Amino acid sequence: MRARALAGLGRFEEAAALLRGDDATQAQLRAELLWSGKQWPALSASCRATNASAQAKEGGLTKDEEQGLMRCAVAMSLAGDESGLAAVRGKFGVALSKGAMKDAFLAVSVKPSAPDLIVLAAQLGDTKAFKAFAQKAAP
Repeated sequence: MRARALAGLGRFEEAAALLRGDDATQAQLRAELLWSGKQWPALSASCRATNASAQAKEGGLTKDEEQGLMRCAVAMSLAGDESGLAAVRGKFGVALSKGAMKDAFLAVSVKPSAPDLIVLAAQLGDTKAFKAFAQKAAP
């Protein structure tokens, strides 16, 4: 509750700091707070920590996992975290290239310009808008 109050005041990094536990729910809320505050470097670091022990599953990614990894990839790109993005590509690239957001992942992982990523970041916040974007981007 305190984290949400701090986020409401625009103090996103402080809010996220209150959610440092390993609990998946806290990690997701922390990512959402940092995303809302456009705190790309902090979100990139949070994604690195969360993804460090994660493994790609043989059955593919769930919709939520795919969207979470895409948010991480966009944040890493906006933060200039090339090594973090390379880690996501290496660990999850095959799974992401088979998912519904494959075109968006390709666009993010080939170093698009910052204005393109800002548009993608805004669209990722709204799943319907992102799906429309992905359909338009598909060849």
